[in-house]
Amino acid sequence: MDREKIHIVHIIQRLAMGGLENGLLNLVNHLPSDRYSHTIVSLTDATEFAKGIQSDAVQVMALNGKGGLDFKMFWQLYRLLKSIEPEIVHSRNMAALETQLVAILARVPIRIHGEHGWDMADLHGTKSSYQWIRKLLFPFLQRIVVLSNHQSDYVQTEYGLNHSKMVRICNGVDTDRFSPNLNIAGGGNKTIIGCVGRLEEVKNHQLLIHAYANVLKQYPSWRDTTELQIVGTGSQLFAINDLISALAISDNVRLLGEQADTAPFYKNWHVYCLPSLAEGISNTLLEAMASGLPVVATAVGGNLDLVSENENGFLVQVDDPQEMTDRLICYLGNVAMREAHSQASRERVLKHFSMETMIDAYAQLYESVLPSAMQC
Repeated sequence: MDREKIHIVHIIQRLAMGGLENGLLNLVNHLPSDRYSHTIVSLTDATEFAKGIQSDAVQVMALNGKGGLDFKMFWQLYRLLKSIEPEIVHSRNMAALETQLVAILARVPIRIHGEHGWDMADLHGTKSSYQWIRKLLFPFLQRIVVLSNHQSDYVQTEYGLNHSKMVRICNGVDTDRFSPNLNIAGGGNKTIIGCVGRLEEVKNHQLLIHAYANVLKQYPSWRDTTELQIVGTGSQLFAINDLISALAISDNVRLLGEQADTAPFYKNWHVYCLPSLAEGISNTLLEAMASGLPVVATAVGGNLDLVSENENGFLVQVDDPQEMTDRLICYLGNVAMREAHSQASRERVLKHFSMETMIDAYAQLYESVLPSAMQC
């Protein structure tokens, strides 16, 4: 191992397509490779998504754990940490937080944890067992990273962390790769609503599908001029297909599956919709905004930090299909509004959520926790 570099072990539950994982790959691909090297540890498996790693300074280790209290997996991780002797262990989300106990036992000097968002098991951060784990381990960590104002308020209120221990770093997006389509005719004669996300319960695609079905009920002629496209796959695929059929909108909804490169899809869309039940700082929402799309998103988590009401999009409640219907109608029927909000989306990302801003923030975080002799 090159000891002139700072070695960081990043621990996640699974290296597969997802927002958290996409953010991690962006980070390791863009941090200076002459200063940092990385090992990404997947507690379960690593999929083809790992091919997105572009830096030679990154290794991937899949522990193929079974989940839960897998002591064999913990022992593998302990041996790995003792072998690598990293300066920093950076875990992400609840599924990886308990591995910080292994990092403590392995005497890793610097331990950082990131709270990126919640899932169906704990939509509101109130599950007692999860709270207990946080209360147990947070005191032994040097920094807690949060993405949104919502998470910042939660961590301070529930766990009493002071500002010096907590760092807020928003996700960033590659604004060159994700950029507006200057010739929106790529979508043909149809106005297209787009959505990117794993087909899982927490992503709440059913809300969007019901809302779009309502749009077509109110404006039957839009069956010929509009379309809903959804990128992603997951455990809810069959249920979503059944719902689309039951609502008799199969001719207007395209399920496009998992896509390695989503940038071309954003360029053909006119409106972006994010119907999630919970979010940190959504990478797909940032990508859509960078691509110059007006957005309709649920008023949860970090969505409130990204969407400025009636400036670059609209926020709706997670349990109100009619509210989402009304907002979609606003955009489908008002080209001038779409264009104004499109420009505002792009400008908001350029100002606050660029890739460079995120990389600089993480570099500052890592340097700030290093012993003075190791700092740049």
